[in-house]
Amino acid sequence: MAAVLTAPELGGFPAECCVTIPPQATGRAIGQMLHQAADEAEDLLLFYFAGHGIPVGRSHELYLALHDTAVDAVEYSALRFDTVRGTFLGSRARNRVIILDSCFSGRAIGTTLSAGQQEVLGQLDIQGTYTLTSAPPNSTALVLPDEEHTAFTGRLLALLREGAPHPGPLITMQDIYRTLWGRFTAERLPLPQQRGTENADQLGLVQNRLAGTGDPQAGPYLPPLSPTHGFHPDSLTQQHDRAVDLIDDDRSDEAIVILEKVAESRTHLLGGEHPDTLESLYQLAAAYGNVGRDQEAVDLGERLAQACGRALGPEDPLTLNSLHDLAVSFTQLGREQDALDLRERVAEVRTRVLGADDPDTLWALRYLAASYGQVGRVQEAVDLFQRVAQAQSRVQGADDPGTLDTFECLAALYSDMGRYQEAADLQKRVAEVRTQVLGPDDPDTLGALHNLADTYGQAGRVQEAVDLFQRVAQAQSRVLGADDPGTLDTFECLAVLYSDMDRHQEAADLQRRVAEARARVLGPEDPDTLEALHMLALFCSRIGADQEALDLDERVAEARTRVLGPEDPDTLETLHHLALSYGVAGRDQEAVSLGERVAEARTRVLGPEDPETLNTLYCLALAYHSAGRDQEAVNLGEWVAEARTRVLGPEDPDTLRVLDSLVEFYSDMGRYGSAVRMEKRAKAARAQASTR
Repeated sequence: MAAVLTAPELGGFPAECCVTIPPQATGRAIGQMLHQAADEAEDLLLFYFAGHGIPVGRSHELYLALHDTAVDAVEYSALRFDTVRGTFLGSRARNRVIILDSCFSGRAIGTTLSAGQQEVLGQLDIQGTYTLTSAPPNSTALVLPDEEHTAFTGRLLALLREGAPHPGPLITMQDIYRTLWGRFTAERLPLPQQRGTENADQLGLVQNRLAGTGDPQAGPYLPPLSPTHGFHPDSLTQQHDRAVDLIDDDRSDEAIVILEKVAESRTHLLGGEHPDTLESLYQLAAAYGNVGRDQEAVDLGERLAQACGRALGPEDPLTLNSLHDLAVSFTQLGREQDALDLRERVAEVRTRVLGADDPDTLWALRYLAASYGQVGRVQEAVDLFQRVAQAQSRVQGADDPGTLDTFECLAALYSDMGRYQEAADLQKRVAEVRTQVLGPDDPDTLGALHNLADTYGQAGRVQEAVDLFQRVAQAQSRVLGADDPGTLDTFECLAVLYSDMDRHQEAADLQRRVAEARARVLGPEDPDTLEALHMLALFCSRIGADQEALDLDERVAEARTRVLGPEDPDTLETLHHLALSYGVAGRDQEAVSLGERVAEARTRVLGPEDPETLNTLYCLALAYHSAGRDQEAVNLGEWVAEARTRVLGPEDPDTLRVLDSLVEFYSDMGRYGSAVRMEKRAKAARAQASTR
């Protein structure tokens, strides 16, 4: 390398400015030489290292091995890369370049994290610095048979000596990276990594021997991006970083416009599987998901995951992050099993590569536990959440926000399983810690109290739930605003509890306030607005405002059918309630027709014995009875009674409700013997239930 840099026809650097460190030099001697160079350099400070790289400790910090490095004491006998970084930070040189040819050298740059955050261990905080490494963070460098140098150094020297495939007069750091990346991709070698600040990547290192030769092998010259390419003259990296900032600011719709252009330009300039291209596509897929464009997020995410696996390897952080985000998009589309399969894969790799207690591993396992719960494997979800919570408490601390999030997930599962006391105890603990650490009015504290109130409600501790929800609603209105989504969620939960306590007018008044606010803030056809209107229709029917309930049901049913589709679960729920409203209004034929339509759809989509299907069939039996179609009412009622007995049990309140209705049906048909027998059956079931 020294010969290339000092050759007059190539680098042209004065020989006295190029110091080659002897192989037997000690760490102290290397440090002295590096400090001297950093103090004296004014234009360019370049550090080139070819040797062994060793990741050390739980953070896998990079150390550069010396001739006397001891494997069992690397920290005390090798050169810590962060020390080199610190020396560069203190130099007054206008340009600073670090080139590392070693295993795991990519750790000098960092690892790619989700949501566009970069955990940079090296140069991003040093202005005007460029770093080039021979391998990704988790890859080894290669020495190929019959080659004098390592794969990276040998190809780098050849490029500098022979010239870069473009007519420009100099070979810049960016030229080096692009050319080596293309050659390494073709040869299926570990791919080099780069990171630069300002315009450090445009630094010309040596003269380009192919400049002006007209060599047909030079290939097409791709100039730096300019306004003629239809893009802002700022660098693609700056535009990419701006888009990431927009995503972090919840402005993903604006980020999408930028990222689509950046991804297209990077694909053109660098190739579809270049790391920078893949990073832009990753952020674009995330932005699609943030704005609800879930199918586009899945389509792009699937292609991205495959490309990352090919170009970066199955264990690369970006590959794993792309699989994680794809799982999130699968969940949004209801593809829970596909999401579970991906999360098992990500958790297995992270456990094997990083260790069972690494924070990224625990993060992956927490999402895996959530997937278990979503597919009904509740006990596995509980077991894994408990395991993650224990590990996080040990590694991160019991009061760490991530640990508390896991506790809340576990409490939600306990509640779903009817283990209300355990859920409440855990949620109270979370709320107390968040109150102590964050303060009583912090949004996360209020969220924890909201969850605790919800558990009280599910456990039948209704007055405690109401009192706590009222307290949370007042605080949220003061801190977040009365129209904040979190505040409105709390108001809606409070309205449901009012209705459960037969305070139907208060429930309707509060729900009307929620519906109006959501329509004003989100729009009249936003899914949350439509849900608020659907709930308002339910409460209106309970206060006898039947015509208003019917009008709301028709409005919501039309919008949901158009926006969500005719067989979406929310659409079918609204149509079910609309059929009931028709029945209350005496429009029996419309009630029957719509009830039959909903029953057919739910039977096909959910199955004939799903609780929601059975509820629709029961209501259809009532509609038949009101329409004078008594035999059909009896036939369907008997079928529902037997199905609910099988599914819910003979003493379940819904089962007993059907039996009571059959008594009425039989009596109206003059089948008094059947009515008496059914009445005895219902009485015996209630008596049995009372003894439990």
